[in-house]
Amino acid sequence: MDAAALYGEAASLSNHLTLHSAHLAFCAGRDFYAQGTEFGDNAALTEAITAYQRCLTLSPRPERPLDWAMTQVGLGNTLKQLAERESGTDKLKAAVAAYRQAMKEFTREHVPFQWAATRVGLGIRFRSSGSRERHRQARRSRCRLSRSAKGIYPRTRPLDWATTQNNLGGALFRLGRRESGTDKLEEAVAPIAEAMKEWTRERVRSIGR
Repeated sequence: MDAAALYGEAASLSNHLTLHSAHLAFCAGRDFYAQGTEFGDNAALTEAITAYQRCLTLSPRPERPLDWAMTQVGLGNTLKQLAERESGTDKLKAAVAAYRQAMKEFTREHVPFQWAATRVGLGIRFRSSGSRERHRQARRSRCRLSRSAKGIYPRTRPLDWATTQNNLGGALFRLGRRESGTDKLEEAVAPIAEAMKEWTRERVRSIGR
């Protein structure tokens, strides 16, 4: 085997090892995140952040854009969980930044379901930020994000569809509580009622089993 072939084989092996390492880092982040959320383990969440950040270095955007975006989503989820347990808004702002990074690749045209899920997730971060800072603009932003995601999930994906409806209703409700009049509160009723058509007692019980 000549030198060029050997270098090619080495490069292929290196790429394979890098992909494997990136996969392991992502799985570690996912598992640490699950442990942190289920058991209230902040140290595990911190480990998850480290794992996701390592995964980002191993899955650069130009080479693996969708893997990179999915890792940004995982990082955003983890930062949000920590933010809910700490004072200040630094973690919330970092979570929003991670979600915005993900949306550079999770576009509506190419991956509409991932785009919608990320929009809804970003809306939830705005909700948390809004309640922490009492900032009405954050609530308005969440309403816009939830509305834009609303049409992506068809009724044939009932639980995703219901989640988006419920998020929109919640955003309108919180906004209505801060405004004079009842327009937003009345508007909130319809999407929440629609969500409950799919979130039936029987279906929720079957999911929990």
